Amino acid sequence: MALAASSEWTTYDDTLNTNLDISDVLSAILLVDDNFLAKVNSGKRSLDTVHYWVEDSLVSNKVTQLSTESALDASGTSLVLAADQGLRVRIGALLRDEAAGKSEILQVTAISTDTLTVVRGYGTSTGETHAAAATFRVIGMPKQEGADTQNSLNVAKTRQSNATQIFERGIYLTGSFVQRPQVAIQDHVKWEVHKKVLELRREMSSALIDSVIAATAAGNDTTYRSMSGLREFISQATDPNTDSTSQAMSVSTLEDLLLKCWDKGGAPNTVVGNIRQIKKIADLYKENVRYAPSDRVRGTLVQKFLSSQGFELDLAPNHWVNQDEVMVLDMSKAFLVPYRDMLVEPIAPTGDAKKWQVIGEYTLELRNRAEAHGLKTNLTV
Repeated sequence: MALAASSEWTTYDDTLNTNLDISDVLSAILLVDDNFLAKVNSGKRSLDTVHYWVEDSLVSNKVTQLSTESALDASGTSLVLAADQGLRVRIGALLRDEAAGKSEILQVTAISTDTLTVVRGYGTSTGETHAAAATFRVIGMPKQEGADTQNSLNVAKTRQSNATQIFERGIYLTGSFVQRPQVAIQDHVKWEVHKKVLELRREMSSALIDSVIAATAAGNDTTYRSMSGLREFISQATDPNTDSTSQAMSVSTLEDLLLKCWDKGGAPNTVVGNIRQIKKIADLYKENVRYAPSDRVRGTLVQKFLSSQGFELDLAPNHWVNQDEVMVLDMSKAFLVPYRDMLVEPIAPTGDAKKWQVIGEYTLELRNRAEAHGLKTNLTV
């Protein structure tokens, strides 16, 4: 019968204990010193392994002509809208085509499900031709004096969800190793716990960016539960704010992505990206910086980007975002939600081996993913 080999950490595995060089460990710690995780809000505790939240929205003030309809000429009085958009207006509403150069105002005089009867050239405006599938903004819905209230305009609430994910690291040490006096580290168990916590912080930061939810969200005997990360949440939204055009980072590239959010009412406040793209953003106006001959320190440190739309965005470099991508996020709508808080607990020993585990369970809650956030891919590296 062969002698049993020890798979735990033993005294003879620690051959450099008398002069312990922890530079490699310090390098690993520096790698997890990621300021993005600190920017994510702590959410309310999840009640189950699939976390749910409800999102509500205002009634849209835009309507779009049904895509199968022909262009509306300058005198037509029937405007057929996309499905269920007739619920967004009421009799008396004033509409204006959002296309450039359009000034005609149309007034709704009757509604039959999604078909509107409209008066053309309302007020001082004149009738115009409107392209097929044109989008009209509801300028207002004036009400006649003394008239009874009309039907309430409502939007159904939606329920969103994400699965919780278990983050865990084990610590196995033999009794002899725990007993041995340590030269460089006074308490090796506490030191191992410290390292495992840093490893889990790194994993959580990575998962927040790139994790993908399992086909069976709650998990089962053959499925490990994993949460959706930011990338999946944004890219898989209905009508997402995404752009995969191959191009270099520039002011217009970034502002075009922000404009997608702005058009839907979003207000991003953070750009998260690989340091290569964040540096390019920081250098966008570098040529406008002037130095005096007497300046002895030169260089720039840019921590925010101010867009022409008025967005002031924190620049958050992140190790885990792909080199050719950036995300624009509204961090007031992103939450790291605990199901089980991170803790250290001893577990039953095996023979002479003492065991602990560092374990916690969390998920990501991202609200208004189709409106408030954006993803740009395929940037020049």
